Amino acid sequence: MIYTDSVGWPDDTFVMPTSAHGDHQARWKKMRDDCLDIAMPLVKSRNCCVDAGAYIGVWSVALARLFEQVVAFEPSDGVRDMLAHNTSGLKNIVVRPEALGDRTGPLMMHSPNSALMARSVHPYETPSGWPVFVAHMVPLDIFKIEPGLIKINCDGMDSLILLGARRMIEAHKPVLIVEDKPDLVKRAGAPPLNDVLKLFDYTERGRIESFIVLSPN
Repeated sequence: MIYTDSVGWPDDTFVMPTSAHGDHQARWKKMRDDCLDIAMPLVKSRNCCVDAGAYIGVWSVALARLFEQVVAFEPSDGVRDMLAHNTSGLKNIVVRPEALGDRTGPLMMHSPNSALMARSVHPYETPSGWPVFVAHMVPLDIFKIEPGLIKINCDGMDSLILLGARRMIEAHKPVLIVEDKPDLVKRAGAPPLNDVLKLFDYTERGRIESFIVLSPN
């Protein structure tokens, strides 16, 4: 896979949704790179990182150039196929099918229709024509990994994922990049992100659009 910059923005062989036109691509790249510019100087260990809500790999391919291993979670089969294709040339990316949350059990989700090809899945309202599927949800704490960074953008599930990673975060103190979209959190029935963040001894280091970068005190 060909990279056009130091953090791995891929060339036209990167499979993307039909809706991901050039403006979206440029916005994704800038948002990702701006977050990493803040986060990486704060990272203490580059052995491993977590990409929760990996989607089609926009973050994963960049993180793979910065960490020895990237564990990328994407529960939607169709989206995960794109993720696997886009990361196939990067041997340090491990793609996993689980949905992340605060407990173990089934999670009702919906997958995108064929016209869009791929979009992030949501654990709430199902748009007309979008098939529902059941994902296997697990807490991040069940995995024996020691991340130096955890990036989370999971359409409103972000605070629940943090709760399910509490032991991991307290033990290894990774830098956090978390999406903060209160409307999605409310629709997902999850606790407000700010309330959950108070459980951790972390400080906000910057905001890039809907993303918050935090590091341990």
